[in-house]
Amino acid sequence: MGLIARLLINKGQFESINSIGSLFQKLFCITPSEASDITEPSSELKQVNSTLDDFTKLHRIKIWSQKPWQKNHQLIKGFLELELSNGFVDLDALIAFCLANFDGAKGEWKNNFNSMKTDLGNAHGKIFFTVGNELKIYSEARREIDKFNW
Repeated sequence: MGLIARLLINKGQFESINSIGSLFQKLFCITPSEASDITEPSSELKQVNSTLDDFTKLHRIKIWSQKPWQKNHQLIKGFLELELSNGFVDLDALIAFCLANFDGAKGEWKNNFNSMKTDLGNAHGKIFFTVGNELKIYSEARREIDKFNW
């Protein structure tokens, strides 16, 4: 448990972790199997109940919009392009789009995507959520995204 506690302190997370699976989830925001069905929130109803206080990293969207070489920019751009052409975006399609159009490995894209699903800890910011297989952008984040060119 000492190693686990040290890792969490280094990440700035001061909470108790009781299993390796929980540690993996905290550090990498994905399950060991990299299951694509991770849902947060589990329904669109939870999105409606979100408040602006839940979105502490929205200011980063402006920065990402100005840096097309960053993974965050590329994920948002990929999402917007797929949504425009298909009307529906799933994680596999987004990852495939990013692999085909930008540099990076599949695991790297998944890690960055998962880091854009929460504002907790060192995560990138609460942008995406999933409903079943479909990826969506929180309305608070979408309003900010729509202010910029992608």
